[in-house]
Amino acid sequence: MNRSTLNNASPLQQFSDAADSDDLDLTQMALLIGLSEYPNLDIELERQSLDSLASGASHRLDDEDDSLARANMLSEYLFDEVGFSANQEDYYDPRNSYLNEVLERRLGIPITL
Repeated sequence: MNRSTLNNASPLQQFSDAADSDDLDLTQMALLIGLSEYPNLDIELERQSLDSLASGASHRLDDEDDSLARANMLSEYLFDEVGFSANQEDYYDPRNSYLNEVLERRLGIPITL
């Protein structure tokens, strides 16, 4: 279910409420930013997409204790296997800043990647 349908508040109000929470949820906040531009955004579906990526990464990292090796393995997974990349052709494309777009297109700017 789309979390935004559970709350009749505007995306800006939802973002403000999330920012004031003692349990800060950065994923929720990033998706709420997207909700302001994409009112039909299914936040729960986007979370599932992130959970799937996390699960794929976790399976690769489970047996590795070295932090540098884990960072390299995560980078290889996200950029080589999954196909995320920096949008070098159109860095200022607004879609590079919306987490839902980055997940769909596998293209973004460093902060969203």
